[in-house]
Amino acid sequence: MILKTIAQLNVPANETVLIGDMMNDIHAARAAGIKVEPAEVTARLKQVRSRYPSPEAYKQAIQARGLTPASVQKRIEREILVEKAVRREVDEKVRVSEEEARRFYERNPDRFNEPENVRLRHILVRRDPAIKEGRDAARRKALDLAARIKKGADFAALARSESDDPSREQGGDLGLVHKGRLMPAVEEAAFRLKPGVVSDPVETIYGFHILKVEARVPETRRSFDSIKGKLIRDLGDLARQDRLQAWIETLSTRATIRYVDQGADSSSGPRRSGSP
Repeated sequence: MILKTIAQLNVPANETVLIGDMMNDIHAARAAGIKVEPAEVTARLKQVRSRYPSPEAYKQAIQARGLTPASVQKRIEREILVEKAVRREVDEKVRVSEEEARRFYERNPDRFNEPENVRLRHILVRRDPAIKEGRDAARRKALDLAARIKKGADFAALARSESDDPSREQGGDLGLVHKGRLMPAVEEAAFRLKPGVVSDPVETIYGFHILKVEARVPETRRSFDSIKGKLIRDLGDLARQDRLQAWIETLSTRATIRYVDQGADSSSGPRRSGSP
């Protein structure tokens, strides 16, 4: 079973085991004020069993993993112990205030910029690679369509009847697009156009594109209020990661010191009188 709390914090499996091993020490758990009630283990075990169609299916599943009912119960107990430990030592000690979020927002303005967008219409005239004269035929058709639109023909109507792009169903409307979403040649032409102007045919590997910018939306900065909630959550996640890593390192150091101390104690013994 994957620990929800640990999974949300992206704790590596080896660190989850490390926490569990160290928190399994009864003295350490008591010192931290953490304990697992039998009823909690029973309830969690019931959840696990409910995932299987029958008691026999559950028994076969744990046996296939080399487990016994006792070892499953022990794992569940450790799992709950780790959840409680993380909640106590990490979650409950991490709080990101609105003021902290605002300071981050003001110090990192570029992170909250919305890029420039254009509202774009598009007609595609595909070229048929199977026909030797396919490129020339497609180019002539695209030039004709562009000329008709520039003389007053309705772009959306021609897109519905003549375009080879799926956007024809929407009259060629691609909606708001920003840089990075279009093919380079199409993007360059689109962001050069003034609103209301129709482009000459632009060639790509797909054929010839006719473009019309309906509107241009300049780069803007999102307001703090519009991103406040998400920013507080994101900063909280980062703070939890830092807090969790620091706590794990502390546990690891304590465990190492204790292991060394125990090793020294076990190697020392009564000395004979006169021995150095």
